[in-house]
Amino acid sequence: MKSKHLRTRLTWVAATPLLISATSLIISVGGLVYTVRTFSVSHRPYLGVVETSFQFIEEPPRAMTWKLIVKNTGSQPATLRDDNWATLTTSSGVQRLPLLGAIGDTVTYVMPGQTVELLSQYSEVNGPVKMQDILNGSVLLDIYTQLSYTGEAAIGSNRYTYYSQTRFHAVNGVAPGFAMVKAAGN
Repeated sequence: MKSKHLRTRLTWVAATPLLISATSLIISVGGLVYTVRTFSVSHRPYLGVVETSFQFIEEPPRAMTWKLIVKNTGSQPATLRDDNWATLTTSSGVQRLPLLGAIGDTVTYVMPGQTVELLSQYSEVNGPVKMQDILNGSVLLDIYTQLSYTGEAAIGSNRYTYYSQTRFHAVNGVAPGFAMVKAAGN
């Protein structure tokens, strides 16, 4: 009976350092994963639309130009690819307007704090609707911005995305302008 108790005690004596080592290893790996994730979140690029401005052309307006400002608010540079478009929504359906900006399929390197301008315009001269219809709200003008960018991460590089929908509004008593309808990113 005493030898059985002694064997059990010896088993625990032999197993205790292994359990302590395994527990220490698990805690260390967990700490490393937490540190890498924290570093990855704080040391990466963050791109998004930070400003939208517009200008009417002629009086009364027959056309308008707009500019979306994309800024890297992160701490690391990003390699940007974008896909942007605008739509007009009427009672008869949605019509897609030409691509925005000069980036298109090209690649742009965006440093921390740097901005990129996406420019576009709409004119009733060659367009399907009159500017007055956009200004009175019977036609909706929406701008869609989809950014895909890469940045260096703690280990290798990561791909990130940003998406936004911005709508022109003209409400009586309120200055006309663009307002963000929805946005998402990772």
